[in-house]
Amino acid sequence: MNKMRKALVALLAMAVLPCANAQVSTGTGFAVAPGLLITNHHVIDGCTAIEVVSADGRRRAAVVDADPLIDLALLRVPGLRGAAAKIRTPSNVRLGEPVMVFGFPLSGSLTSGGNFTSGLVSGLRGWKDSVGEIQITAPVQPGNSGGPVMDASGSVVGVVVSKLNAKLTAIATGDIPQNVNFAVSLDILTEFLAKNKTPVRDAPATKPLDTALVAELAQSFTYRVECMGSAQQAGSTPKPGTRPSPGTTIKDCADCPEMVVIPAGSFEMGSYDDASRPVHRVNIAGFLMGKTEITQGQWKAVMGSNPSSFGSCGDDCPVESVSWNDAQEFVQRLSQKTGKQYRLPSEAEWEYAARAGSTTKYSFGDADAQLTEYAWYGTNKTQRVAQKRPNAFGLFDMHGNVWEWTQDCWNANYSGAPTDGSAWTTGCSGSRVLRGGSWIDIPVNLRSATRSRNWPFIRFNGSGIGLRLARTP
Repeated sequence: MNKMRKALVALLAMAVLPCANAQVSTGTGFAVAPGLLITNHHVIDGCTAIEVVSADGRRRAAVVDADPLIDLALLRVPGLRGAAAKIRTPSNVRLGEPVMVFGFPLSGSLTSGGNFTSGLVSGLRGWKDSVGEIQITAPVQPGNSGGPVMDASGSVVGVVVSKLNAKLTAIATGDIPQNVNFAVSLDILTEFLAKNKTPVRDAPATKPLDTALVAELAQSFTYRVECMGSAQQAGSTPKPGTRPSPGTTIKDCADCPEMVVIPAGSFEMGSYDDASRPVHRVNIAGFLMGKTEITQGQWKAVMGSNPSSFGSCGDDCPVESVSWNDAQEFVQRLSQKTGKQYRLPSEAEWEYAARAGSTTKYSFGDADAQLTEYAWYGTNKTQRVAQKRPNAFGLFDMHGNVWEWTQDCWNANYSGAPTDGSAWTTGCSGSRVLRGGSWIDIPVNLRSATRSRNWPFIRFNGSGIGLRLARTP
């Protein structure tokens, strides 16, 4: 059996060859409104010109918005006529649900008229456990990227994002993956369209149609997308750096904090205590979050001094005597230094990052006894960052060590809170939200949903206040 596996891997290795003209590459897109097309970011990345091919000719397309973190792009195609896809509401895609895919794999290699396949939703998370993607078993090929994933009634429930490269995976690991493909989730698609104020046709799930009718519907709103002047094969796995995977780290300068790519997604924010009610669903766009709290060394590199009470702890300990106002100045200076858009995270972003896909008290579960593996608490001072275990997003010390400022004003509960992940900056008396607990706290204050507050000019609250940065991509 091992000999057969090695032989197959060797054959696959021989098959990894360039397969497209370096000057023209193809992908797929589908209409969501008159003259507006959704496709993948990696399909149009690096293009000097984009053309959309339909039965009545070619049309030049312009990029309205493109987001590499969620791998979506919105194109405007003047003069494009025809049907628009229906987007299913609500976004309750289920494990095991039948789905169908339509696209244009490798123009000329299979069929120029498009390719229709079917399968199931095989996973509700994507590549590296991304909550912004789903897994499907419907076969896809390079070129399918950007195509619609449809339910049995013909409504769109996702966007094909890429095919797991079986050849390269087999060469790297010796294992041969089968029927593992990915799609941008419906939650992320609808959020992206809403952000761009795109009017769409939405429809609740209806009774299943005959498969041939679904295929006809797909043909009426799906198009080939051609990228001119790009050396990348559109529709294949994105090139390194184009669409960073969740957990990828980015550092903008030698003294800058290491930032972790946080995938887009949605979650149930809050708990059932007074300050965290009502529990509500929040949609989060992809962003970057500090791998650790800002350290004393990082603070000094930007601000020139160290305000910490535990200065003897060292440059790798978190800065813990900074006000919200101080944090704003730090953010501004670092942004000017790097040319990047650093900021404090919103309270919703902070909790989403802390939970890392979990729904339990802590990012790792409900057991207080396990907390010591992840958090500094009940000690006599702060400790060096990144000494405990990280959460599933690769973030350290989200529980304990120091309280962390967020951008939000304090409101007594979540009634009327934003649901798009943005900071809540209205309706408050002036104090700002703190998250995460500290070195001196007890476990109840270290839960993912726990909230606290202080005035923006306060630098120390008896247990230490620090910060962790977010960054706009």
